[in-house]
Amino acid sequence: MISIISITFNNFEELKNTINSISNIPNVESIVINGGSCELTKEFLKTYSGISISEKDEGISDAFNKGLKLVTGEAIMFLNSGDLLIDPTYLKEVDDLLKLNSEISYVHSDILYDDVMLGPIHIESTSKPRSLAKGMPYPHQSLIIRKEVFNTIGNFDKAFKLAMDYDLVLRMFKIRCKGFHVPRMTVRMDGGGVSSKFDYRILNENFKALRKNHFLTPKICLRMIMSYLLMTVKITLVKINCTLILKIIKRVGRKVKI
Repeated sequence: MISIISITFNNFEELKNTINSISNIPNVESIVINGGSCELTKEFLKTYSGISISEKDEGISDAFNKGLKLVTGEAIMFLNSGDLLIDPTYLKEVDDLLKLNSEISYVHSDILYDDVMLGPIHIESTSKPRSLAKGMPYPHQSLIIRKEVFNTIGNFDKAFKLAMDYDLVLRMFKIRCKGFHVPRMTVRMDGGGVSSKFDYRILNENFKALRKNHFLTPKICLRMIMSYLLMTVKITLVKINCTLILKIIKRVGRKVKI
């Protein structure tokens, strides 16, 4: 069985859409961690058939960890409010794959990203991860990880407010976990989520995670500097209202391999 943890904070409609995208799928355990005060969300969860907690938390990492304490499935997926499962067959495929291949610790796939400027973009994942200096090597929304991995490396580090998934993957790499790539889009990611709003903070936390896990090399440091420069250009273009140039730059890289 696969356990799906969905965290939400005062975004009722997005949560409802996420839950609807995974409803009626057999052999799935749905867990919602609600850290907000939205009354609509609380009322919705009263009739929700899965497991839920509604209470204040210390941030995303803390909310994820609360969900991890409740899972009973053999594998875990993190599908936050606003993200949609668009290929229900993905869950059974991964469940069967993990049962037949004990050496595989996690599975990932492509996703469809709702860019606020360009609309839906196909984000490709590959069997060979991209440079760690570029951030998450796989789309977080499609990752399904064996529960035993968390038993080995621990839960999310609450010191990270935004890059907790990146830190987790680095720890998985340290113990040489083996992954498997499913080459199609399975999740539609909400482009208006937290990760799209704090660009510099994410880069800073990525650097902190790389240093913590001893992955910093001269090459990675150089690539990180480039990321800061590109981020500065992006923010500057937005501030001076040159969004057309930014759209052209994004359109050139419309199919992004990560």
